Amino acid sequence: VELPFLWYDKGIVTCIDAPTGEQVWQKRVGSNFSGSPVRVGDAIYCIDEEGVVFVLSATKDYKMFGKYPLGEPSRATPAVARGRMFLRTESQLMAIGGGKCGFRSVVGWIPWPVAGGNSGSTSAARLRTAWRELLRETRCATSYFPVG
Repeated sequence: VELPFLWYDKGIVTCIDAPTGEQVWQKRVGSNFSGSPVRVGDAIYCIDEEGVVFVLSATKDYKMFGKYPLGEPSRATPAVARGRMFLRTESQLMAIGGGKCGFRSVVGWIPWPVAGGNSGSTSAARLRTAWRELLRETRCATSYFPVG
């Protein structure tokens, strides 16, 4: 069954059955979203304006896999290319990917060139902590290092 997912910018997510157009489920996940969701495999990723990554199951049964704060605001859409996912906040760009777990293992962190951004900031530490938590919950190995 084809299952499109509609993610309203006010935090309401709807799953529909494509052949019939019937609503399968609708949930308010909360928050405000400027970026678009991205579906990869059995998960949907979307970053809210506060910089929290929402991860939902891409199935006909609603399930929130988790919410992972990046430590600073974001209005970006996750990008996926060559087995990696890229997440951008106001001052940072993070690439996750590679390994046996697909893009769920962290492979790098790149300071984003924004005025006043600081690659060694507390938000960078919060970013690393958030993704380690996500990786621990998905039981994937992780490596995390600055890319310079």
